[in-house]
Amino acid sequence: MRIWKLVVLLAGLAGVIGLFTPLIDTRSSDGRITRDASAFQIARGLDGTGDVRAQAHELGLSPADSERIARAFHAGIEAYAASIVACFVPAGLLAALGLLLMLRDRMGRFAGLCAVGLGGASIVVFTRFWQADQVSHDASSSLGLGVYLLLAAGLGGALAGLGAMVSPDRGH
Repeated sequence: MRIWKLVVLLAGLAGVIGLFTPLIDTRSSDGRITRDASAFQIARGLDGTGDVRAQAHELGLSPADSERIARAFHAGIEAYAASIVACFVPAGLLAALGLLLMLRDRMGRFAGLCAVGLGGASIVVFTRFWQADQVSHDASSSLGLGVYLLLAAGLGGALAGLGAMVSPDRGH
């Protein structure tokens, strides 16, 4: 038994777990994590409109303007909810591929190519998150564990795929 199919399964599971762990951590000035949000929480809908409404009111906006800004904030989050979850689709497909390979008890070159492609897609998604974090220059926010698990899924899938392409497992 070659280990590549197990690596594909574990890499995919790491990416799926990343869906439920924080994408971003917001820290206070003393370094404590004050808020975080996972892709799953974003897809289900964050209830941050009350916070946005209160912050807008503290800035001196009228209650009507505060409510309008809170609704716009909530609509913006809903618009991106599906795309945030879609970022984890390659990792989910990698987990499904790993499960299929474990059931078939073999991993040929085509499966290796699929693993490299799905792993590469996960790495591209991580890169986009990382670039957005670098451009933001926000000292109070940082990438969360979910984004790094996506990177682990990508690297594991790509490594296992390359290993299977070099030394395919043809079963018994």
